[in-house]
Amino acid sequence: MRHEKIFKREDGKQFQIIVEINIDTFRNELPTWRVSCYTREPKQKKWRFLPHTLGDYQIRSLPMIDREKHLYNNLLRFVTPEEILLVKIELWQKIKPT
Repeated sequence: MRHEKIFKREDGKQFQIIVEINIDTFRNELPTWRVSCYTREPKQKKWRFLPHTLGDYQIRSLPMIDREKHLYNNLLRFVTPEEILLVKIELWQKIKPT
């Protein structure tokens, strides 16, 4: 399941946070979350990936735990943990049992 929300900044920049949850009871009993973010400059139509502090080769050469930490810390350079949590809560509200 996927949910996305757009946040606008005072300078006109927009950030689109996408949260996906995968509930796979065959492999794992706990749900796995995936968070990604895109940015759009003022008066632009195209969404772009967030820029990284490391190159692709450097990111891929990291161990998986360090890679996930780096990607999450890079994400926090642009959006706040509260915004990510808000999108996760909205997704949970869509899928929660009644």
